Amino acid sequence: MGGLLRSDSLFYLNFAKNQILLYSVLMNVVDFLGQYFLFVIAGLLAIDILLIVFFFLINAKLRKIFKSESMDFERVLLDLREHEKVSIDELENLGKRISNIEHELPRDIRKVGLVRYNPFGWRPKLCSCNAG
Repeated sequence: MGGLLRSDSLFYLNFAKNQILLYSVLMNVVDFLGQYFLFVIAGLLAIDILLIVFFFLINAKLRKIFKSESMDFERVLLDLREHEKVSIDELENLGKRISNIEHELPRDIRKVGLVRYNPFGWRPKLCSCNAG
């Protein structure tokens, strides 16, 4: 039981140290905000202005993309989905064709041979060539 009391007292001692540390950190934050309150507010205001400008730029780009009256965002997404289905089907067909080619290729390579061809029609011994 003595060991249990010692660990409990260490726990409370560490807890008290952590509370003091947290209090000192919070007091430092409050002092910092007290000294630089205007700078913090100005920084937050600048961030807000940048976010608003960014929002309007994105909105303008989206309007430029969808400036046609007949095309809306839902229609574009549905068209993209249809194109995706067609692409998936074509990819599966290409996979089948490739597997078929890989299956047929070894038989086709066996049919390749080397033939000696003499385009001049006479034997090479009788041919005399001067290179000079």
